[in-house]
Amino acid sequence: MKNIEDFETIYEKIKNKSESKLSSVFLEYTNNRSKIFKYTSITCLIVDIIIIFLAICIVLLIKQMSFQITFLGITFISVFISILILDFIVFIIYCLIFSNSTIKYIKLFKEYVIKDLLSYFYTNLKYSPKDGILQQIYDEVDYNDNYNNYSSEDYLSGLINDKYEFQMAEVFTKHINKDTDSIKFRGLFYKINLNKSIKTNLKIRENATISKANRLEMDSQEFEEYFDVSSKNKIIGMQLLTSDIMEKLIQFYKNNRIKFDITINNNYLYIRLHCGSIF
Repeated sequence: MKNIEDFETIYEKIKNKSESKLSSVFLEYTNNRSKIFKYTSITCLIVDIIIIFLAICIVLLIKQMSFQITFLGITFISVFISILILDFIVFIIYCLIFSNSTIKYIKLFKEYVIKDLLSYFYTNLKYSPKDGILQQIYDEVDYNDNYNNYSSEDYLSGLINDKYEFQMAEVFTKHINKDTDSIKFRGLFYKINLNKSIKTNLKIRENATISKANRLEMDSQEFEEYFDVSSKNKIIGMQLLTSDIMEKLIQFYKNNRIKFDITINNNYLYIRLHCGSIF
């Protein structure tokens, strides 16, 4: 990472550079949000009145008093559910109609703000919002996800400390079958070249996810409350996970409450942050 300036200075630089390019699009975006609320309210009011009027007409047509009480109860529930469903459909329709400005704003925001912001932290930065990290790279780590659908976007690559090459992107995996879709992973995935092989494989996973037979017993009881560790070479595993490293991992989890897992395979470090979509 670069020797960065204070955040206020970085913010002012990015703001001055991007404000003119984003202001008109942001104005269009906010105006369209107001239009969505306005048009949805008016349309829903008209639709609701029509539904209620039709329901009253139907009730008045029922002349058999013996069925009227039961029918009124059914009619009220049906009308209420119909209003909710139609109001929601109206809202979705207007969101889709005015979605172009939202998509345009997000695209420009990523291009002029996110990219510039990240360039203050990393050298040789490449940021491509539409591209993702290759599935073959994700599959270099055996996560046992059992997924059959893969997507990725917001690709980043560059150098950490002007030395370590890294790639990262948002990754979304799920298992799709006839009845349900099961999300396996949604978050950030990193691959970092350590430029030096540890000559083994080390895994750090969420607690109670590695079998006891393959689990490496650590010196920190608190660490084992949060994580499981496995290593093909137990000596190297113990040497890498020193007490200060374990403490930092514990504090990262406590401070952010984000699940994560780490894999080191020879000279590559892989990290997954289970944080959902953040870009």
